Amino acid sequence: MTTMREVVEDALEDITVKKAEVALTNDELQSGIRRLNDMLAQWNELGIIAGYNPVTNGDDTLELEPAAIAAAKAKLAIRLAPSFSKIVTPALVELLNESPLTFAIRIVSSRQPNSVY
Repeated sequence: MTTMREVVEDALEDITVKKAEVALTNDELQSGIRRLNDMLAQWNELGIIAGYNPVTNGDDTLELEPAAIAAAKAKLAIRLAPSFSKIVTPALVELLNESPLTFAIRIVSSRQPNSVY
């Protein structure tokens, strides 16, 4: 199973804020947790995922399907990039676009006015 910390670390590595061998600061972790909880709550509300309960501890397990974890990592990286003055690379966008969950997100979002998924 994947922890909240792993998702946040991977997202920050994708935008080169963090190197694999360097631990997250508490501020980085808390920022990632807040934004990931917000995003997953929105996906839950839109029906993209089901039964999401916010996680507050970095070492808690995220109860999501593997496709949702992959999409969450990429989408979180894209959401965090501006806060760290980072540019979203074409490779990261491609990674998100390759996720099977992205197709479902686009379909559901197209049915919801003003959705930013």
